[in-house]
Amino acid sequence: SGLPKDHIKKLREKFTQVKEEIEKMEKVDAEKFKNHQLPLARIKKIMKSDEDVRMISAEAPVIFAKACELFIIELTYRAWIHTEEAKRRTLQVSLRLSTR
Repeated sequence: SGLPKDHIKKLREKFTQVKEEIEKMEKVDAEKFKNHQLPLARIKKIMKSDEDVRMISAEAPVIFAKACELFIIELTYRAWIHTEEAKRRTLQVSLRLSTR
């Protein structure tokens, strides 16, 4: 994947931690799952922008929001890794980010 083994290990640990947190949730805690930074109404609107999508279940935007949150975590972590490897304190556009 282009990342050093220790970075891959840290990234896997983070996602294992997130997965365990989700699996530990009970039905009562499901409301906590719905509370996040991404606006569900906007996500639902984006989902409906696809002409093939007619109806969206109540859970779909919540799950999609969580997936986006995890993507942002990974993207941020990878950007931080590349910034550190370049011995910089600021992420710059000139840095090449590996998406593989």
